[in-house]
Amino acid sequence: MKRFFAPPEIAARDEFDLPEMEGHHAVRVLRCRVGEPVQVLDGAGSMLVCEVVNATRSTLGVRVSTRNSEPRPMRELVLAQAILKGKAMDLVVEKATELGATRIIPLISDRSVAIPDGVKQDGKVENWRNTALAAIKQCGRTWLPRIEPPKSMDKILAEPDRVYELVASLQGAVEPLTEIATELPPGRPVRVWIGPEGDFSEVEYGQLRQAGAQSVSLSDAVLRSETAAICALSCLQSPHMRR
Repeated sequence: MKRFFAPPEIAARDEFDLPEMEGHHAVRVLRCRVGEPVQVLDGAGSMLVCEVVNATRSTLGVRVSTRNSEPRPMRELVLAQAILKGKAMDLVVEKATELGATRIIPLISDRSVAIPDGVKQDGKVENWRNTALAAIKQCGRTWLPRIEPPKSMDKILAEPDRVYELVASLQGAVEPLTEIATELPPGRPVRVWIGPEGDFSEVEYGQLRQAGAQSVSLSDAVLRSETAAICALSCLQSPHMRR
């Protein structure tokens, strides 16, 4: 069944038109027709089975047949990802969404590629949000992660979040994440820090240690940053971690 997105304030109605870009794609690309069943996600836990009742050149109107809701994930899973070049960051956002991250924080680290301020930065964030949106439509997750504006480590650590901090580390002998994950306190939000190519600086490691972050190992090999993010989130999505 074809799957689309409508924000919660629209999807709450019994009959509605999809947002313009979604409607255009549904009619002009996917060739949806009146009477066809489709799914609509609202990114806030609801999945609707709908019937197409109107299809024009760029508008798709639907009527809700059934409405299913999933509760918010029991454990908040936050990815603090050092900003990567080009498509690598898009890949991280896509896979983090598929793997159930609830928040994604693009991290401006000492060794990451800086992104411009202002309009260009806003454009990057909007692109990442669109990537996450496409990912939930592809995989069927009902919750859309919050993609935050890029932040420095100082600003992230200064926020009043009561989270369990984990950092993927290349320094020294540290325990594997697969072992540590089983010991994490149930229900407490977890934030995993993934450094840039070249790893976090000594100063950054010091900041994380001071904040109580626990260093973990992901592999015997040195993983690329985007691979490390996927690996870490995969470990943290195992059944015992959903408590």
